[in-house]
Amino acid sequence: MSITHTNGIVTIAASNTPATQKRIADYECDGTNDEVTIAAAIAALRTSGTVTLTGASQAEGANYTSQGGTVRFLSGDYNLDATLTITAPHHVRLEGEAGAIIHAKMTDTTNGIVFDGTGYTYGLNRCEVLNLTFVGNYTSDEVRSGDLLVMDDCQYNMVRGCHFVKSGHDGLVLSSSSDNKGAEDKNVTNCQFLGCYRHGFYADGIHDLVFANNQSEENAQSATLGGHNIYMVDVIGAVITGSCSEDCANGDDLHIDTSSWIKIANCEFENDVDIDIRANAFCRIANTLISTLTLVGGNSTAFDLANVSPGTLAVTQGTTSQFRMVGGRSGTTSITASYVFFASHLVTSDLSTTCTQFNIVRGKMVMGAITSDNVTIAGCSKLSAAVGGKATISESFSMTGCHWYLAEDYEIECSANYAMINID
Repeated sequence: MSITHTNGIVTIAASNTPATQKRIADYECDGTNDEVTIAAAIAALRTSGTVTLTGASQAEGANYTSQGGTVRFLSGDYNLDATLTITAPHHVRLEGEAGAIIHAKMTDTTNGIVFDGTGYTYGLNRCEVLNLTFVGNYTSDEVRSGDLLVMDDCQYNMVRGCHFVKSGHDGLVLSSSSDNKGAEDKNVTNCQFLGCYRHGFYADGIHDLVFANNQSEENAQSATLGGHNIYMVDVIGAVITGSCSEDCANGDDLHIDTSSWIKIANCEFENDVDIDIRANAFCRIANTLISTLTLVGGNSTAFDLANVSPGTLAVTQGTTSQFRMVGGRSGTTSITASYVFFASHLVTSDLSTTCTQFNIVRGKMVMGAITSDNVTIAGCSKLSAAVGGKATISESFSMTGCHWYLAEDYEIECSANYAMINID
């Protein structure tokens, strides 16, 4: 077939694309093994052209290319009966028109589309997938498709406006084998992850992820594979914003393991959120609704929460660690950290903490078991105490300008300096 595409765009039609649209297609699928036709369309893209960026890092300068182009999918159903692996050229864009659906028909756990940059020193660059719907299948752990879309060792990726539905494993996977090979700069926006067998979205070993305006729902359908709606591990630098995750079948709405420099803002998580950060790292969460929040950090970690309202909050950190919570409200709250600070926060159930320095400014608290070297409480409109609770303070206790509603058997034990001023 002669190729009539211009401006780096190749158009492909499905077997059931309307005839009026097929006339503009460069390639036409027949509904069986469509991965072969799609691969031919990709092979028709420009494969040469390199731009060297003066003063850029080696990875940037070595891989910024003017090769590649766009494969545009017309509306219709595209059936994959085997994995479509893309290893060249750089800067391939797969873009769908409304109604373009890619079906992973395999039932032997093999993947759908894989961008594979393992053969490059610095990975396959600038892979983009836009406005496509991916659909998998599963009937059991043994009979199912694999991941719908994988970008492995690919730098500077963009996935936008895509739907990942009923994957037999994970919906979208972004992964890297090393810091320099495909780790950098991922952008996932305006996507939906729905009903996948394990994870809806899975990021492993990558840097500088923007995850914005996405929805993830009813993933982790397998009771045995251990999935989550959104799962990230070994991620360095992630911004999660404007996203909603709910109704995870057998896991967490958001689960982050051994990662660092995490920022979450303006999100809604209907159920559990579990975040584990490395030593010497921080996590910031702002303006976000969470049902149950579990935070784990190593030594010298910092958690900074603003206007966050978990129903249950559990925090465990190492030495020289910091936990700060401003605004919002929480239910049952348990914190182990070096330095704990609350401001303008409401704790509606028992607050317990083990720390070195414990400060509360302008809040309402139900005080439970408090163990600290130093405690400073100021300007709180209401401090009540859980029955049976106790504050054990080894160095100093100061309470100023507070309304203190003390349970009859609440005990404050202070070994050294003790001051209560303007308390009623």
